Amino acid sequence: MSQNHEIQMRMCYGVNQADACEAFALGRSAGRIQQNLREIDSRIIRQFLYDKGAPDPVTQWPIFASYVQAVLNVGAKPMITFAKMHKPVNDLGAVEEFANRSGNVVRRCIEEWGGDVVRDWYWCVWNEPNNEWISGPVTFAQYRYIYEQVADHCMHWLKPRLQGRKLRLGGPAVEGFQPFWMDWVWRFLNEIDNELIGFLGTSTETGGSTARITRRPTAPPIADC
Repeated sequence: MSQNHEIQMRMCYGVNQADACEAFALGRSAGRIQQNLREIDSRIIRQFLYDKGAPDPVTQWPIFASYVQAVLNVGAKPMITFAKMHKPVNDLGAVEEFANRSGNVVRRCIEEWGGDVVRDWYWCVWNEPNNEWISGPVTFAQYRYIYEQVADHCMHWLKPRLQGRKLRLGGPAVEGFQPFWMDWVWRFLNEIDNELIGFLGTSTETGGSTARITRRPTAPPIADC
């Protein structure tokens, strides 16, 4: 008799707060919004940096920290997204600056909440890099270099705290309606060291703002952002 090797899919849901964090964390209805998110068992809440009016984590750290704390108050894990560079992606100095700035966010989060907490958070590199309306023209090769530089800076601060856990860094949160978007997915999984990939991010825009993490054997989890 053949054995059944099916493995039940493990899925958790969250929300993409992205550009609506102020109301969620500091607004008049923040308490009610957070309670609603607890009631639907939100496990992951995605937040943006460097885009969509997000606070500057250097000059506006207390505001950014309040957004993150609101996620923790819900009982969810943050998915902090380094969404955009705002400088030419072929400028190696600008890439290094972006990666260093992103790594410093990880460092300050560890200082604020502790490594035992932060090591279980999610970190996403970029938002829809294949969508020129959002990111400008970015090739996969350019994105891969950016991802690897950010991963190196994040790993510097997180690796001593992981204790055998997988680094929860991922991307590319590709936009699913663009031609050849699956090419980005294939290349992300096959051209980047999988030790630097904690999840695969896609943005299918299916009428909602749900972040979904699924896990398959021998493959990184998938986040539909």
